[in-house]
Amino acid sequence: MELPVRSTFLPIFIALILAATVAPRAVAHASANEQLSIAIVSSDVALARSAIQAGADVNADLGDGRTPLIVAAMSTKPLAVKLLLEHGADPNRRAVDGAIGNALTAAFFAMNGARLTGRVDEPEPAKRAEAMIVLRLIAASHPDFDVMVSRGPTRVSALMIAAEAGAPDVAKVLLDAGASPNFANDGRFTAIDYAVARAPVWSQSTAQDRVEVARLLLAAGAQPLRKSADGLNSVERARKSGNAAMVAMLTAAR
Repeated sequence: MELPVRSTFLPIFIALILAATVAPRAVAHASANEQLSIAIVSSDVALARSAIQAGADVNADLGDGRTPLIVAAMSTKPLAVKLLLEHGADPNRRAVDGAIGNALTAAFFAMNGARLTGRVDEPEPAKRAEAMIVLRLIAASHPDFDVMVSRGPTRVSALMIAAEAGAPDVAKVLLDAGASPNFANDGRFTAIDYAVARAPVWSQSTAQDRVEVARLLLAAGAQPLRKSADGLNSVERARKSGNAAMVAMLTAAR
């Protein structure tokens, strides 16, 4: 159940970065929506606020269905995310790309997603803290937690991504905000199946991190004996993964 990296975010991100480097005179003559795009990638809150006051659409399509909020979420711009939500940005608008989804799942894509799941070469606590702020803001805006996005041959929700990554703090944010621990994908896998499975090769989480994710899911009502499409329940899957601490915790929970 490994989730491969996707790079479809790069074209629009590069385009927006280039837009952010245009001369001030060009910015002055850009449309309100263009100014808002530039403001997001350049972290210019004053310009973003000015663009919104000038009539920029906070739910505009910046390309392939990506809204300003989706772009801000993917590129780790917490101040922009906060401003957009305060001005009515809809967290449930979806990008055309099935790997991005709505603003919540977009937070698990590209730069922000790499920081949340630990898929970075050199972890930076300050940058990850910003990514967590982005997640908390969007999770608190009442998004659809059950939106699934494509990851390789399967589709997963935000909570499933957090569970596979072995990120307890991320899973807690989602659960506290209302994500269902028993929502199942097309293969009838739930978040706890991803938490107890063998860690993917890219995961930097420890065995104890994964136990903590499973513990949080159980506390929220996850059903450890529910079988998925492969016929295994989470206890059997944990045994197969070889995580003795996980097996002990799940057995005790029963």
